[in-house]
Amino acid sequence: MNKKEFTKKELVELLSKDAVDGKVSFDNLSKIIFDPRFPEHLFSNATEQIIRARDDHSRYDELSVILVEKYQYCSDLLKQIMDLSRGESNSMTIVSELREQLACIEQEIEPLQMEFDQLKARIAERRGE
Repeated sequence: MNKKEFTKKELVELLSKDAVDGKVSFDNLSKIIFDPRFPEHLFSNATEQIIRARDDHSRYDELSVILVEKYQYCSDLLKQIMDLSRGESNSMTIVSELREQLACIEQEIEPLQMEFDQLKARIAERRGE
């Protein structure tokens, strides 16, 4: 037998060895893909998929932090607006300015949230969810 390729049994054993709940992490999968016995024609596609998956996870984490900060800021603005709305009439100018700030933040959030949702869907699809 040609030792430059995995047998099906060897490949299943390698996948099973590091599997957790029947799932293999990208790190464990990359060990198999970078093994010299892994077929060259599959190597290119597999590495591209792993790179895209890692990029998606990285951007997902980054967007999570950004969105939490922006949503927290919106929440703080809304609290200020509510507090001022109950107060004196001269605070209406401040309320108006806060509402403008809130609208700007909401416009910033919209494309980030869309990108976040797309990444979330791709990650879930890779996980088979």
